[in-house]
Amino acid sequence: MRNSQEVVGLTVIDAETGTELGLVSDLLFDKQAHLQGILLEENSWLRRKRYVAKEDFTIGADAVIVVSQKQVQNVPDEHLDWTSVRTGMYSFQDRLLISENGSELGRVKNVYFQEEMGTIVGYELSEGLISDLTTGRTLYRTSSPLRWGKEVLVAPNDSVQS
Repeated sequence: MRNSQEVVGLTVIDAETGTELGLVSDLLFDKQAHLQGILLEENSWLRRKRYVAKEDFTIGADAVIVVSQKQVQNVPDEHLDWTSVRTGMYSFQDRLLISENGSELGRVKNVYFQEEMGTIVGYELSEGLISDLTTGRTLYRTSSPLRWGKEVLVAPNDSVQS
């Protein structure tokens, strides 16, 4: 199991040439909570955001290895609704997680995903700075997918586990 904070910031390297292509700036997930790719922040003054599909890279301990620089591309228009962890219109970070019965569970600070399957398996939640300092953050694992709204994530009552 990996968390998004372990991956964001890793150097992306072209396996064919050994060239550094930039840094991972974010992870992209579809509505079924499957990892679809990484956003790449290129080492240029333009700071363009580019995408690499999941099947074209491997996440290591210290770097992400891309099959070839040819796999770095723009995010396809039909996938602009993918959800990212940190950036963009539909990001997880600081989004409220609430149960179906209306109980606030906390705000998402990090996501955990199964690297082999590319599926989100948990959400690190904060109940605020004081709570983070005194009791720490909570990891909520879900047995069924959450519903992703534009402002709130909704967890079915029977899916929330800590």
